Amino acid sequence: MMVLPDGKADDATDNVENVHLAEGERPGMHTTASVDCCVVIEGEVWLELSDGVEVHLRQGDSIVQNGTMHGWRNHTDQVARVGVFLVGTEHDGLAPRA
Repeated sequence: MMVLPDGKADDATDNVENVHLAEGERPGMHTTASVDCCVVIEGEVWLELSDGVEVHLRQGDSIVQNGTMHGWRNHTDQVARVGVFLVGTEHDGLAPRA
C-alpha cells in the first residue's frame, strides 16, 4: 500500500474491496473484516485510531490490527510504502464481503 503525503489526492482504500468506510468520521477512517498485519517498508506513516491518537511508524515497524477503526496518514513530503497482509474474519457488525 502506498501512503501519499498529506494533501495529495490519495485514499489508501481506493483499490481495496473489503473496506468499510466510516461515515461522518475523519477522511480515510475505515475498518475491515480482517486481521491486518502491516510492516513499514519505506518512509514514515501515522496510524490514526478511532480516538484520534496517531501512532508514528517508521521503516521496519510493524502492527497487527483486529477490526480496528483506523486511517493512514503521511505527514512528510515523501511517499511511504507499507506491506499489508489481511486475513479475512468476522467482526461484530462487519461480515466479510462475498
